[in-house]
Amino acid sequence: MKNKYFICFKPKGEFYEFLKKLSGMIEMLNIQITPVYKEELLHITFHKPVVGDYRKDFSDLLEYLAKTYSNTRIVLSGLGIFDDNIVMRIQPTYHVALLWVTIRKIVEHFSGEKGDDDNMLHVTLFKKVPDIEKVQLFSLVNKIPLTGTEFSLEYVCLFEKIDEGPWVEIERLSLMGET
Repeated sequence: MKNKYFICFKPKGEFYEFLKKLSGMIEMLNIQITPVYKEELLHITFHKPVVGDYRKDFSDLLEYLAKTYSNTRIVLSGLGIFDDNIVMRIQPTYHVALLWVTIRKIVEHFSGEKGDDDNMLHVTLFKKVPDIEKVQLFSLVNKIPLTGTEFSLEYVCLFEKIDEGPWVEIERLSLMGET
């Protein structure tokens, strides 16, 4: 049995609705592509998936993170294209940056797998877009604010995939702080 894990922020509420609306507008301009949210989970990955038995270790990590980095937010910094993917770039606040670095260091420590040093926080909106150079995004800039919009981070989540099964959320901890 082969287990994979990844830690992410899963957009909820207003942030999710914003991403869904934006994806729909891009899809209307480019009918040949399908938004990620129609087929899989929208998320901000803090480290690429790693293989191993890390459930307890990563669960403990999430508990620590939820206590340490609560009540924080992200700021959108615009649409981007990475390889053949359309993404919404995320500008982290200081706490989000610390959360991201902490996750990377601990995951790399346990797994021995180094993350991408040139990565930036983002939400993938469309994957493997054919003819990416022909995709129309420019007209959206005047219709919807794509930079400077802020959203609170609500949860940090741990996902697990066993063998070739689906990704399953196995833990979700609030980043909203004590209420």
